[in-house]
Amino acid sequence: MDLNKPASESQPQSFKGHMATATVLPDRVVFKRSPLARLGGNRPGEVLLSDVLAINAVKPTRWVNGHMHLQTAADAGPLRIASRETQRMVAGNHRAIMFAWGRRETFKRFVAAVQGARRRSGRGCEPVTTQRLFVIERWLWSLAGW
Repeated sequence: MDLNKPASESQPQSFKGHMATATVLPDRVVFKRSPLARLGGNRPGEVLLSDVLAINAVKPTRWVNGHMHLQTAADAGPLRIASRETQRMVAGNHRAIMFAWGRRETFKRFVAAVQGARRRSGRGCEPVTTQRLFVIERWLWSLAGW
């Protein structure tokens, strides 16, 4: 089996994120959490691509983990770093997955796979990159003197 070849469009594609694995199927995305993440209150989830209203993506950087959130009607909007409600946080939403800097290529492949699955299902949706996390990154760089 050649792992360098791209997977067929109809085959499931799995992507390892931070304490979670996302599997992109032709009609849905399934999120599986590690036992440690489940101890922290996060749970596995499944999202039908037809229910996705927006794709909120933040690229991982050296300072801040990135994430991808498949926003549905059940969400109140884009996720936040901290909130009193677990479902409003990146790390607590079961329709989101985080990626560290070391998995930035996996993040790019995951975004492309979800976009491709949405396109094939007839509901194209470009990711919306939120900029608010990059403000924090710039502030951290300024503290470091760069």
